Amino acid sequence: MAVPLRSLVSSHLLAAGYDPASRTLSVQFEGGAIYEYYDVPPSIYEEMLSAQPHPWTAVNRKLRESHEYRRRS
Repeated sequence: MAVPLRSLVSSHLLAAGYDPASRTLSVQFEGGAIYEYYDVPPSIYEEMLSAQPHPWTAVNRKLRESHEYRRRS
C-alpha cells in the first residue's frame, strides 16, 4: 500500500510521506521518482519536515547509509 505524500518546500523534493505502522518513509524527487525507505524512525520524517527548504540535505546521509530502500516508481 502506498504511503500518502504531502507537498514539501524544497529544491530537490516534491513530496514525502510516512507510515508509522510500517516505519516506511516515501520520498518523491523533483523528476517524479518515488523511493521508499524502510525501518525509518519517526524522528527522521519530523526532521525532514522541519528542515524545509532543504529537507533532503538534512536526512540524505542518514537514510542512504542506514536504511534499505527501493524505487517505487
